[in-house]
Amino acid sequence: MQLTGVNTYGGNTTVSAGILAFNSIANDNTTATALGKTSNNIDIAGGAGLKYVGTAVGGHSSNRTLNLTGTGTVSLDASGVGDLTLNGSLANASGKNILLTGTGTGNENKVLDLGTGTLTKEGAGTWQLGAANTFTGLTTVNAGTLKYGITNAISSGAVTVSGTTAVLDLQSFSDSVGAMSLINGAINGTGTLTSTSGFDVQNGSVAAVLGGGVGLTKTGAGTVILSGDNTYSGATNVNLGTLRINGGAVGGNASNVTVNGSGTLAGTGTIRGAVDVQSTGTFTPETRPAP
Repeated sequence: MQLTGVNTYGGNTTVSAGILAFNSIANDNTTATALGKTSNNIDIAGGAGLKYVGTAVGGHSSNRTLNLTGTGTVSLDASGVGDLTLNGSLANASGKNILLTGTGTGNENKVLDLGTGTLTKEGAGTWQLGAANTFTGLTTVNAGTLKYGITNAISSGAVTVSGTTAVLDLQSFSDSVGAMSLINGAINGTGTLTSTSGFDVQNGSVAAVLGGGVGLTKTGAGTVILSGDNTYSGATNVNLGTLRINGGAVGGNASNVTVNGSGTLAGTGTIRGAVDVQSTGTFTPETRPAP
């Protein structure tokens, strides 16, 4: 269902099933929009969702509360021309799962009080997190860009980047998360991403700085390119595929590197620790071009 009229109802908007598309929303009860002339809650049941399809270049913003009811994943879709900016609180969100999707740009500026619930990014568009979140569930980027707008936007849960177009963009911000897995895609930005459980990388690129008292393991047959001045202090193990250094550093001063099995360590950059190449491993350092 899609609402594009200038509606004046004053009660709650309830989405019990399916996706409710709309082209306008506001903060108060003085402006008529597709979702009414009201500041009341928007109630969204598990398995249902909202889809913004506005054509205003400046987009729309709202501080209306999103009240999550029932169980299942709630979908928030930003597919309009301008940004959809959500400044309102999430009610009854603990243990719920949120899907951020769409082809446009969305901004979620309130704390996601999901507890052990999960956050998933899909769709070709971009969603930016503008609050320091505290949920401990898994964050997954399957497609498009999940962007930081503040330090500690994800918090302590595990993070997985898994898709050919998937990007986790720290910009200039930093965060400390749980286990960090790069299955496919990119981790961009100039900030530091600290892991408390370790980095598992399979295919893609990492421009951000990887930090923490943990190690990095290269698994999978693909190639991972590191270009940041990484500072993690644990061991680096290249077990399969290629770990390529592109002007950055493999790890901190205490990070020794072991190339195992069918692994390859290549590129140009800095290795601060010792390098141990096993009999079946490959080490192919390259010469930095003259300035």
